[in-house]
Amino acid sequence: MMIPDIAFTPGNGRSIEIIDLQSLQQRKSGLNHNPEASHRVEFYLLIQIELGQGEHFIDFKKYRFGPDSLIFVNKHQVHALDFSQPLQGRLMMFTDDFIEQVQTNTRTPLFSPFYLTSQWQPVFTPASDLQERCKTLLNEAALELADPQCQEVVIMLLFSALLMIVMREKTGVADVKNQKQLATFNRFAELLEARFTQTRDANNYADWLNITYKTLNQLCKQVSQQTAKQVIDNYTILEAKRRLTLHDQPGQQLAYELGFDEPTNFVKYFKKHTQLTPSQFKQQNKVLS
Repeated sequence: MMIPDIAFTPGNGRSIEIIDLQSLQQRKSGLNHNPEASHRVEFYLLIQIELGQGEHFIDFKKYRFGPDSLIFVNKHQVHALDFSQPLQGRLMMFTDDFIEQVQTNTRTPLFSPFYLTSQWQPVFTPASDLQERCKTLLNEAALELADPQCQEVVIMLLFSALLMIVMREKTGVADVKNQKQLATFNRFAELLEARFTQTRDANNYADWLNITYKTLNQLCKQVSQQTAKQVIDNYTILEAKRRLTLHDQPGQQLAYELGFDEPTNFVKYFKKHTQLTPSQFKQQNKVLS
C-alpha cells in the first residue's frame, strides 16, 4: 500500500483549522484516507492529547504519548495517528504563512527543521504546573476560531504564547542562542530540501550560503550534533524512504530522481545507511502499513 500525500486547503481564507480527535476517530471510515495509516502531510500539525495513550508514527519511528502530550509534526513528514485506544484532544493544522509569522514574531524554533537533528523529539508532555496553562491557551484558540467574528491574529498570539512557554521547558531541542545561526541552519535545510538531488557535497551548500565549509560544519555540529555531511546523508536517506513508500515506481527511476548516476550506487548508499536494500525497506514498510 502506497502512502498518500495529504494537502490542507483551509476554508474561509483561514490559515488554521482545529479538529476534535474524538470526532475524527468516529468518522475516519468516511475520510478519503485512513488517518491511522501512514500519510505524508503538506502542512504543519500540532496534536494535543487530553486523554488516552499510544504510539505516534513519524518518519518511520514510533513515539510514545499519553495524557497532556503535545505532538509536533512538520510539513512533508510521514505520520500516522494511533486510535488503538479512544483519544480526546485536538488536531490543529497550519499553513506555511501562519507558522512563518509565528516563528518570526516569537523566534521559537519548534517548527524549524529540527527533525534533521539527532536529538529531535516530536512528543512533549509538559510538567503538571504547565499543563493547565497549555490547555487554557489551546481552549482559547479553539473558542476564537469558532467565533463568527474570529480574528486570526488573536489565535496567532495565543499560539505564539503556547510555543514560547513550551520552548522554554522542552528538552531535546538544540539550544541555539544566536538567531543568525538558527536562520542560517534553517536556510541550509531549505537548500537541502530543494537541491539534495543535485548534490550531496557540503562544499556546494556552503558556497550557496556564502560561508565557508568549516563554518557550515561547525554550525551543524552545534545545532544537530552532526557534521554537515551527516545532515545531508540523513536527509537524503529520509527522503528516499518517503519516496519509496509514497510512489509505486521502479527503483531504477527513483535512483535517477535522487541524483545517483547508477541504480547500483543508490542501492549501496541506501544499504550503507540503513542495513537494508531499497526493496527490503519497501517490503518491510508494506508489512508495517
